[in-house]
Amino acid sequence: MSASGPVDIHQLLASSSLGDPVSRSILDRAPRSLAETLHDVGSSTSELTSRSLADLLDLGNLGGSDPVAGPESADLREVDLGGADLREATLRGADLRGATLRGADLRGATLRRADLGRTDLRDANLGGADLREATLRGADLRRAAFGLADLRGADLRDVNVGGADLSGADLRDVVLGGADLRGVTLGLADLSGADLRGVNLRGVDLRGATLSGTLLHEAHWSSDTAWPRAWVERMRDTSAEVGEGLFVVGGQA
Repeated sequence: MSASGPVDIHQLLASSSLGDPVSRSILDRAPRSLAETLHDVGSSTSELTSRSLADLLDLGNLGGSDPVAGPESADLREVDLGGADLREATLRGADLRGATLRGADLRGATLRRADLGRTDLRDANLGGADLREATLRGADLRRAAFGLADLRGADLRDVNVGGADLSGADLRDVVLGGADLRGVTLGLADLSGADLRGVNLRGVDLRGATLSGTLLHEAHWSSDTAWPRAWVERMRDTSAEVGEGLFVVGGQA
């Protein structure tokens, strides 16, 4: 696509692979921003596919300040993509703050350095997704599936993560400060170097998780928290009992 002249949105759409209701609606709304269009047709976004979204992103902002911006700077703030099939979609660096992705299929999607702050990801499937250095601060991740996802360096402060499945996820160097991890599945997750200071680990099963260099200062845990075998005595020695069966880590274990 060339930036030398005006973009003929209708011609581009006519020759593209677009065919779902969301994409077709642009024919009646161009030039509009992608975010505005998705807002207007939110009732049918469950039919949006990663192929269609990719074509929409190729059109840039559809009349915005940078018509060839592409997915690297896609502005998708507060759009409703609930239930959409976005498998292997490329949304690297996209701004998805406040967006609704509840129940969306994002398996294998590229969301590296994307801003997902305050995003609704309840029941979404992000298995195998690339979320390196992404910002998910304040996001609702309840019951979301992150199996084998790459979250290295991601910011997960203040997330609501109850019931989420992080089995086998790469969580090295993530920031989870203050998060409530009760009910979260962490089997075989790699938490090396992760910041878990002040998190709630009461009743969490950490057996099989890698905790090398993990920061656990002021983390709360209970007698039914399951630590890796090599960590059981270490946690007892570095924690203070603050109630019956309740403990607080006094420093890095």
